[in-house]
Amino acid sequence: TIHDLLFLVLPEGGWQRVVIDRGDFNTEEAPQGWNAIRGIRVAFWKGQPRQGAIYLGGLEAIASDVVVVRNTRAGREVEPYTSGMASALAGAGVDAGTVDDLDVEAGVLAGKRIAIYPWNPAPSDKEMDSLEAFVKEGGRVLACYSLSPRFAALLGLESQGYQRAEYAGQFARMRLLPGGPPGMPEETRQDSWNIEKVRPATRGARVVAEWLDTSGADTGYPAVVVSDTGAHISHVLLSDDPVNRDRMLRALLGHLYPEEEIRSGWKT
Repeated sequence: TIHDLLFLVLPEGGWQRVVIDRGDFNTEEAPQGWNAIRGIRVAFWKGQPRQGAIYLGGLEAIASDVVVVRNTRAGREVEPYTSGMASALAGAGVDAGTVDDLDVEAGVLAGKRIAIYPWNPAPSDKEMDSLEAFVKEGGRVLACYSLSPRFAALLGLESQGYQRAEYAGQFARMRLLPGGPPGMPEETRQDSWNIEKVRPATRGARVVAEWLDTSGADTGYPAVVVSDTGAHISHVLLSDDPVNRDRMLRALLGHLYPEEEIRSGWKT
């Protein structure tokens, strides 16, 4: 397994604390998960024609209660949604780390509070085993867009498949319904070109936001569904309306796990 961070600019002079998220790293060859790493190589490029020295202090791992799960099996297509989700969470004031799907298989979710799936359409059976155990122990899951049947069932939903927009602007805004999670914005603009159709399948699942088109008409399609085990947003998150997108994320995570120990780490 090779994980590489290609470029990191260090400030001049003095001891500096550098924090690097797993999501900042790229993978090479066939990744086997971070638990398979056996060594760390650090290399420096000199930016100026002058003498200098680099000293390395201690290394420590920092764990977050909230993690974004990166899909390593789907290739480069999904990576922007992982990094976009991490950036949105940072903008929302949520301290979150990034882990790989292979790490989930190895049990990395033990002790976490919330796992976020930006776009992971085909999790392995071993990953789903770990996710189900995570939820059974009290963890919660926020998933975006595509859901496998087993993943949908975990969230108390039934997936009805892919729905392409039938006309331009059909999926233009997500509107909050009465009784939705406190703090969610009334509307979040997002010009989506398709969605995952879902419906609540358990007593604890309910639609809390619906899709409107550009004219403000209700399309009849759920945009956000919450349940006793998690929440689902029916498309990948985009950056059309970052302020309200970040408010929506913060409200959903607060709804999923409102206990003080996780909320106290959030910026308000």
